[in-house]
Amino acid sequence: MKKSIFLIILLVFIVGCDIKNVNNIKENNNESKNSKTKIEYYCEDGYTLDVDQCVNKVYMNDAKIELYCASGYKLENDKCVKYDTKDTINIKTCDDGYKLVNNNCYREQIIDAQKTITCTDPYELSGESCVKTVHYQGVLESRCEKGTKIPGAIVQDDKCQYEELLDLVELPGGVGKICPSYYCTRENDKCRCPVTVKAELVYSCKNGGKLRYPPLDCVGEEYGTASISYKCNDGYELSSDKCIKKEYKKPSTNKGCENGYTLLNGKCVKIKETKDHSSKYTCEDGLLLDDGKCYKEEIIEAKERK
Repeated sequence: MKKSIFLIILLVFIVGCDIKNVNNIKENNNESKNSKTKIEYYCEDGYTLDVDQCVNKVYMNDAKIELYCASGYKLENDKCVKYDTKDTINIKTCDDGYKLVNNNCYREQIIDAQKTITCTDPYELSGESCVKTVHYQGVLESRCEKGTKIPGAIVQDDKCQYEELLDLVELPGGVGKICPSYYCTRENDKCRCPVTVKAELVYSCKNGGKLRYPPLDCVGEEYGTASISYKCNDGYELSSDKCIKKEYKKPSTNKGCENGYTLLNGKCVKIKETKDHSSKYTCEDGLLLDDGKCYKEEIIEAKERK
């Protein structure tokens, strides 16, 4: 029993000594670390200290402005465009000059019909009119003429009456001026005087006829009704004064788009929506962006301050 107690006491002593030695070692290590001098770093002018490195920003050029659109939009002419896309459809088309009618290509060739004009006796064709020559009596009438027709003149019985403006007549001795006739009316420095002369007999033709002498009669034209007919060559149909030839041919079938869509790379597209673009600054690979400028970093080792 005494021997067992002795062994226990010996073991406790030994463990206690080991723990004390360990604590002494830790304290010695801490003291050793604290005893070392702290290292300070510095950089040359133009560089910025980053831990133990010196960094300098070298600006290269202005950043480029890059325009871009949200997903689903395409940049076109500085606008963001969204397209509506559909598959193509089969569309029947016709050559130039033809139009599609009931799934056939149709066109009309229209030319003037051949016109024929005929007249009945005793009328004869003159240009496009039917005319016959007629003879008729002219009209014998009294006229007031003095080389030409006298303005304002009237015919009464076989007399021609009109007025003339005459000059004043100077009185003997130069005492004044008077009109040449009692029937005249003075108008300022002129006299308006009635004139009566024998009328001239004139034989004339009415309705545009021409006087023929001899014999003394009138020759004119009388128009009749012309008969007009139209004719077409074989293969043409007559319509009023036109000849029409109808032609049919099969249409061509091509891939196309509905109205409002445009064929582009095998698809039918149309603009569905348009909005303004966004923009951002970008730099070339290897460069960094700083407030619209592109730069690169020069990194060197910092120097220890002694």
